[in-house]
Amino acid sequence: MRLGNMLQGNLLTKFAVGASLFAFSATSVFIASPAWAESLAVADENVLTGKVNKKDVDSNIALARIRLLEGSLLQAQDAVDQGLRYAKTGNEVLLLHSIGIEIDIAADNLDLAKSEFRKAKKISGYRDHGALNLAVGKMYLHLKDFKQARFYMDKAQTQKAPDAADALDRLAAYEVANEAINHPLVFADTVTRAELAYLIVSAFEMHHYMPSKPATRFSAVSYTHLRAHE
Repeated sequence: MRLGNMLQGNLLTKFAVGASLFAFSATSVFIASPAWAESLAVADENVLTGKVNKKDVDSNIALARIRLLEGSLLQAQDAVDQGLRYAKTGNEVLLLHSIGIEIDIAADNLDLAKSEFRKAKKISGYRDHGALNLAVGKMYLHLKDFKQARFYMDKAQTQKAPDAADALDRLAAYEVANEAINHPLVFADTVTRAELAYLIVSAFEMHHYMPSKPATRFSAVSYTHLRAHE
């Protein structure tokens, strides 16, 4: 059953989802995915060790994804910057900018993510680039602008961007959480034991769908500080 359908439950389920997700924090990142993991599957040994031809754009794209997945944000950004120096096609540039947005989200610096998007908008064809639209949708999700997040994620799914369906499922969870967290039940003076038990059970059931951050070798603070002095 898809998460979006599963969440059409009763008030207690919605409350459990809301409490769980907002306790976890809506600033968490969900970038680790089967499609992104393909970078590991196709990367050769040189890419995995970071010993790539600096002028090879595809290798820099793969390296940036790998470093992002493992949480090495500075190294991921270095690979993006290197790729941008030698990118020859609009698709390459937009793909690198989309990874840059993902890096900025992982670093919890949404101002940098918005700046990266502004750069991408200067490239012809940006409106129809699935990976870029998906990254921008995630950016708006972290800005808690659910309407814009859905707009861009829907575009990404139409453009058959990998992981767009999963991202939309997670967006549905946050939309329910946003609704539930402001529901009168949250402010109720009392709750029955049965309601409390149901909330706890539902919260545990939702744990499977919660996003998780990749392990980071560089803190978001360090990453942001160094990016600010480029």
